[in-house]
Amino acid sequence: KALKQTVQAAVDFKLKYLTVYAFSTENWGRKKEEVDFLMFLLKETIKNETNELHEKGVRIRIIGDLAPLNEELKAVFNHAENLTQNNEVLNLQIAINYGSRNEITNAVKNIVSDVKIGNLNPENINEEVISNYLYSSNIPDPDLLIRTGGEQRVSNYLLWQIAYTEIYVTEMFWPDFGEEELSKA
Repeated sequence: KALKQTVQAAVDFKLKYLTVYAFSTENWGRKKEEVDFLMFLLKETIKNETNELHEKGVRIRIIGDLAPLNEELKAVFNHAENLTQNNEVLNLQIAINYGSRNEITNAVKNIVSDVKIGNLNPENINEEVISNYLYSSNIPDPDLLIRTGGEQRVSNYLLWQIAYTEIYVTEMFWPDFGEEELSKA
């Protein structure tokens, strides 16, 4: 419900990008039953909401390390991304199995690999090159990070990307978040 309301508000406010943190790399440490339920919830939500989002002109992009996810879940994500790939009203990034340290580590590994095979000259490595190896490549750095639940930490979220981002902390918990709180932010 909070995601639907926030996406609709983002469309109404004519925002171009919205990234939400759905499942972190650290979430694997939860009880198996809870992880299984969260994965089921992610799959069903994306499966059930994709057509409506597509009709609204929302482009869906999943960011994170998708390798450990099951094939059924990946297929749902691929369908959503493929169906909505040409939409331009709102770019919705959903961070699943995402952790910024993991993202940066994988980017470094891929850069090293490209250097080793001669596809990248180490002298050409700069901030732009590094950004292009992140899960969020081709997505502008956020202008605003909204932290719900009153937490005063960024929780391993978009660490590279938020270097110059404004941070808004609200006491409101995510399930209650919607248009009014987005407007305040």
